[in-house]
Amino acid sequence: MITLTIDKIVYKAPLTTKVMHDVAKRWKKNALQMLRRQGHRATGALANSMKLKWELNQDKDEWAIELTPDVAYWKFVDSGVDGVDKKYSRETFKFLDTTNSRTFSFKNKKPPLSAIMGWLKTKGYQGRNAKGQFITDRSFGFLVQRAIFQRGLKPSYFISKTGNNILKKYSDPIASAVGQDVANIITKIL
Repeated sequence: MITLTIDKIVYKAPLTTKVMHDVAKRWKKNALQMLRRQGHRATGALANSMKLKWELNQDKDEWAIELTPDVAYWKFVDSGVDGVDKKYSRETFKFLDTTNSRTFSFKNKKPPLSAIMGWLKTKGYQGRNAKGQFITDRSFGFLVQRAIFQRGLKPSYFISKTGNNILKKYSDPIASAVGQDVANIITKIL
């Protein structure tokens, strides 16, 4: 439950809590939809690991919602990775804190072959040579690794863009809920 402190007395803020829960659920739903639309589903580990985390600082009456997947590679899927030959333009998001955002790029180290091999196996892809004959999985893995190294990975912004859109859409309802909770508290005080 989100609380507000007025004159060193802590009051519950039920309307703000409800709106923030609704915003968090909508953000997660939109992020999952964006992942599906863009075809980012091999094992489902990224989608299944998305958890909403609440950060409440009662001393300062601050609260935050964080949607951070529990897999290490989510940042690369969200912000993309520049390849050696291809660079992606980056979007900036007005409402989100972009000071911590990083741009990733391949310089001299290629993506891990083991991860690519696992992804190829999960997807069921098989490589062919110029004559149409099947090549070994390992050879195909090296080709995909080299292609990713050169071309990079296109940004999906499944967390960043959906979060920005949610904040734009819900900033007024959040402010209204906080204002209503404060008005209710003041009414109780008087």
